[in-house]
Amino acid sequence: MAPKAAIKGRKDSSPSNSSAFKHEDLDYRRGAIRLIRILPQLSKTGLIQCQIWHDNVGAKYDCLSYVWGSESNQKQILINGKTHMVRENLWDFMRVARKKYASPPRTFWIDALCINQGSIPERNHQVAQMGSIYSNAGHVLAWLGLSENISRAFSVVFSPRLFALEDWFDDYQRKWVDRNMQTDMQLKKDWFSVVRNPYWTRAWITQEIYLARNITMLVNDLEVEPKHIANVALGLIFYINDLPGHPTVSQGYDNSALVFATYIKTMCQDPNRPRTQKLVSLLGQLPGRQSLLIHDRVYSLLSIASDTSSITVDYRCSKDTLLRQLLGVYKTSM
Repeated sequence: MAPKAAIKGRKDSSPSNSSAFKHEDLDYRRGAIRLIRILPQLSKTGLIQCQIWHDNVGAKYDCLSYVWGSESNQKQILINGKTHMVRENLWDFMRVARKKYASPPRTFWIDALCINQGSIPERNHQVAQMGSIYSNAGHVLAWLGLSENISRAFSVVFSPRLFALEDWFDDYQRKWVDRNMQTDMQLKKDWFSVVRNPYWTRAWITQEIYLARNITMLVNDLEVEPKHIANVALGLIFYINDLPGHPTVSQGYDNSALVFATYIKTMCQDPNRPRTQKLVSLLGQLPGRQSLLIHDRVYSLLSIASDTSSITVDYRCSKDTLLRQLLGVYKTSM
């Protein structure tokens, strides 16, 4: 059952003569958002089911941070009883979430579902208030996907006792050698899977992580608190070649390790810390940020950079216009 806000508010639906889900227009004047709940029961035809409704950032909800992934191999779900296609990585999360978060039920804001991606005016409106959406969320869940390698790597480094030790590296190295022998030198490969997960390269996760009040990583159905692995993880990425086992670090690892380290440290910082970094500084800290649209590499930093008030979210603007806006920011920041 949907929460009271959903019952009282307006649900999105689609015309009765169509089985495909369609978003109803948001009320831009009141800063509306959509929220979604993944139901624990499958439909009679075996589809994942969701309820979606209109609300605002003052509601209680959590945000999903994830990689969209390829458009190929999309899966069908039901939203308010109507069919909708989602990409495989999101479907994988929903398959885990419908069981893991069934009781008590959790309410999510998920960009691919809660924004009408076919409407440029709505995308402009929702992206402009993305900072409020994430900073007001009770929790941010960082979905790293389905991966036995990552799950195994986190299980090895996760130790509430170990991360508090000053001499953790000597202790951990002994544990690593023992486990590496038991797993046929698999642990290094597992850790490369963590550091090189596509999640860390998605442009939008920057503000999603920086703005989170609380954040938890999720791989398969394993939840990992960043603070419980931070010291081990940060030491491991920089000293991995000092540990026995193959393979050795390959080309491009250093950049991946730098980005991963930046995000892990940010996850462990006070969410109320002052945000005084300039746009050029943020871009320099995080090489390799990727997005389908060049606009998103800029818009994904607007809520956390201190010098971007002159940039307005507008997906209709040309690349040249966006570049001129960036040059204006750089000029005033130098």
